[in-house]
Amino acid sequence: MSQDYEVVDYRWGDKYKATEFIQRDSYEIERVVDSFNAVADKLVEKVVAFVRDEFVYPLISGQPSTDGQFLRFKKSLFNYYWKKCVYYMWSFPVETLSLFKAGVCIDTANLATSLLRVKQCKAWTCLGEIRRTSTDDLLGYHAWTSVYYKTKPYLNETTIHVKDANTLVLEAEAYDRTSDFAKKGDIYYIEHGRYDEDKYIGVTDLGKSGLIFTLMGKPQKLLKRYGLEKTLEIKPKKLYNQWKREEIAKQKKIFDAWGG
Repeated sequence: MSQDYEVVDYRWGDKYKATEFIQRDSYEIERVVDSFNAVADKLVEKVVAFVRDEFVYPLISGQPSTDGQFLRFKKSLFNYYWKKCVYYMWSFPVETLSLFKAGVCIDTANLATSLLRVKQCKAWTCLGEIRRTSTDDLLGYHAWTSVYYKTKPYLNETTIHVKDANTLVLEAEAYDRTSDFAKKGDIYYIEHGRYDEDKYIGVTDLGKSGLIFTLMGKPQKLLKRYGLEKTLEIKPKKLYNQWKREEIAKQKKIFDAWGG
């Protein structure tokens, strides 16, 4: 039975275990992996390139959005028996793959991890922080894929969608504020928890308590000003608008750091 801290409530009110967002047994996921005709390190390279080249990040130019609307059982032209609108939601990998071709960090990370796990590559979706190296300021909460490549654990930044861009770096460098990677790009990563299709592992207190799940999709300025309890009382649209501004700024910093 899943513990409360493993439960994700970023859909339409229905709750899921975090591990359910890794869909290694999905027909669509398996079909894509089979088309790669690769295993081990070659499969890692194929998956990394696929997520990088075939998808887009939705918080980009124009009027970016991550909101969602679910309509069910039409009773007139514009009315439905059941509908739910949310501003921040997690997509299942098959949705990201087959319907959207777009996703925020958690969507593309779960997709990449699912593709890698089909052939039992050592891979996890990680939840954590992005911080500025020079000041240690928190830029926002984030998700990425951890994968063993060439016998070592690498971080795959799944939100860079520029052909031929490098989106792999050794975890030891990404997590080390003093590394060349951290100094050059002025960002570093802190992992709080990780999961595959079988289990969730908390790494820090935020991860072990499950608080990291609650913090995903929440604006840093309001959390810092009011604390979590009062922030959760703020109207969802206001929360979302502030989070979106912060997320766009965070993503720009990630893009620049990776040489996108």
